Amino acid sequence: MQDTPTIHLVDNGSARAAHDWARHLPWPVQRYAGGREFLAVWARTLADASCRTPGCVVSELRLPSMDGVAFQQRLAAQGDPPPVVFLAGEADAVLGLRAMRAGAADVLLRPLAAGELRERVNWATRGDLARCRARRQRLDVGERFARLTPREREVLDGVVDGATSKAIAAELGISPKTVELHRARIMTKLEVDSLACLVRLWLVVREGEPAAGPGRAWRR
Repeated sequence: MQDTPTIHLVDNGSARAAHDWARHLPWPVQRYAGGREFLAVWARTLADASCRTPGCVVSELRLPSMDGVAFQQRLAAQGDPPPVVFLAGEADAVLGLRAMRAGAADVLLRPLAAGELRERVNWATRGDLARCRARRQRLDVGERFARLTPREREVLDGVVDGATSKAIAAELGISPKTVELHRARIMTKLEVDSLACLVRLWLVVREGEPAAGPGRAWRR
């Protein structure tokens, strides 16, 4: 995944002001003639990448082939949608509210205040960039944890729970020396050099997992 966000500009062919504004963005801009074109391209992007490029969609609320609500729903159905900022006229305020309920990041009603569009797109894009970086970190850490054997996983559970090597050994029916060997291999496989770093990685992985039930009652 690249760290440089992309702004996806989807319109109905009449958003000249948005085109002019897009030239002043610090990120690359891709333009699409309508919602169907963008959705097709986005589907291919998700199919080809394990972690998508961050960014933001700026779209007219009323498109030739669909309205913003349908566009937002179809985008969300593909999974992992980027934030969408819709542009609309005052007469479309109710439709804009429905789009927000469907998951849109924001709906801006014309006439726009100076810098309003740029501010909201910057906000949405930076938020998506942070989410994508966190997701990529979880994937990277998850790959490291996948290197561990089932026994190393058991030892790790004891280590992060604060149990001593003696307590872990007694619970697992192995010697304290074997626990220390497993612990050294865990540190190597996870590419960490301290217990603090080990616990931080473990917390990153746990953030992306469903809540677990009660663990072992390690004897201290």
